Amino acid sequence: MEYSEEGEHLADKSACAGVRADLKVCLLKSDCCQKEGKTPRECLKGNNVPQECVALRNTFFECKRSLHLADKSACAGVRADLKVCLLKSDCCQKEGKTPRECLKGNNVPQECVALRNTFFECKRSLLDNRQRFRGRKGY
Repeated sequence: MEYSEEGEHLADKSACAGVRADLKVCLLKSDCCQKEGKTPRECLKGNNVPQECVALRNTFFECKRSLHLADKSACAGVRADLKVCLLKSDCCQKEGKTPRECLKGNNVPQECVALRNTFFECKRSLLDNRQRFRGRKGY
């Protein structure tokens, strides 16, 4: 991590502070901040994220999402990803259906099928006593 190489100590002790600091350093070194004079926040909002910072941005957003997920149940992460996938699909966007109606009508887009199966396996593993030793499926 870049912040530790410079001998600095983070004042922010939150769970995502390290990734946040790395992302900020990456953005500050980018052309977006250096040449265009924008702040790191403006670079993120304007989708001017340099290619070398994209992985850090995704890691940071995933970290923040996992902290602020309102649903703390066992399969909440898979459920949230499936819901987002369905909400972006043509079934919800163009036809105006709810994600539940799309699932019941078997009108699931191909990119959401894997998430639906992962969610099913996660829920099934909660009921299967053999899975107590193997661990829960999903994330």
